[in-house]
Amino acid sequence: MALASVLVAQPASLILRNGKIVTLNPSAPMAEALAVRGDRIAALGSNRVSKSWMGPQTRVIDLHGMLAIPGFIEGHGHFTAMGEFRLGLDLREARTWDAIVAQVASAAKLATPGEWIIGRGWHQSKWDRAPEPSVEGFPMHASL
Repeated sequence: MALASVLVAQPASLILRNGKIVTLNPSAPMAEALAVRGDRIAALGSNRVSKSWMGPQTRVIDLHGMLAIPGFIEGHGHFTAMGEFRLGLDLREARTWDAIVAQVASAAKLATPGEWIIGRGWHQSKWDRAPEPSVEGFPMHASL
């Protein structure tokens, strides 16, 4: 959806400008401005064209180049943690301890000496069989 270049009959109730707005449209993935009418995104486009959507009651927010992601309402997202997760080993598909050891061993072959290998995401409840009470001779504390 693009901002119209002509004056509109119903101006936007809110305009976000001067931002990096994710559109979720592969052919135009980013926009500078976003217009909202009521509770719906009415248009996306450039700062210049967004002026045509302004009316006397339109609230305008200058994003100062910051990122806006339409559709995300839940404010509990762990975006930094997700980025960190993607940098490490994804162990969500591991079904055994040996599978985890194999993934770590593969990563170790590519790592430089002293480089940490970090992984996460395994769920022992999804393993083919329950894990042993010790790992390679190191006892596990029963309350862990």
